[in-house]
Amino acid sequence: MKKILFILLAVTIACSQNAMKDEGESKTDIHTEQVQQEKVVNTQTPKEAEQKVEKRIVVPDEVAKKYKSVIIAVKDNQEKKDIDTEIIIGQTSEVSGTPLSIQVEAFLPDFVMDENGVMTSKTAEENNPAVKVKIYKDKQLVFDGWVFGKFPTMHAFTDDRYSIVYKSALKK
Repeated sequence: MKKILFILLAVTIACSQNAMKDEGESKTDIHTEQVQQEKVVNTQTPKEAEQKVEKRIVVPDEVAKKYKSVIIAVKDNQEKKDIDTEIIIGQTSEVSGTPLSIQVEAFLPDFVMDENGVMTSKTAEENNPAVKVKIYKDKQLVFDGWVFGKFPTMHAFTDDRYSIVYKSALKK
């Protein structure tokens, strides 16, 4: 009986030493506020190892002045049809005939991210378009991330029935 208790105690201690709590949180402001926090692990002690790196979205003035909305194609994989939805940047739009609504938080036509986690646009031209979206299904948040024009499957929204892709941006 003592051996079993000893083994259980050893397993419990080993598991507790390996457990880490994920403290990531997500907040959004399209100009310069904090967008997402994620943990960075370094070689210091466990308490010193949990440092946070701030990720921000910075929309250059020339981009904000040039673009008014984006067109997102929602693909209904069951019905085999596409539903193009124009969404004004900074607003939310319901996708007709679906339980989905999409909020476009930011549009970066030439997406880049620097070593400090700042996401911005190198130019106002659509060289590497990316749209920061929140997708709601039946009014529940199901996706909070980026949709990339040239890389539609990278970090893509996944759903049994629907998929989304960036189609284009409309100028003011």
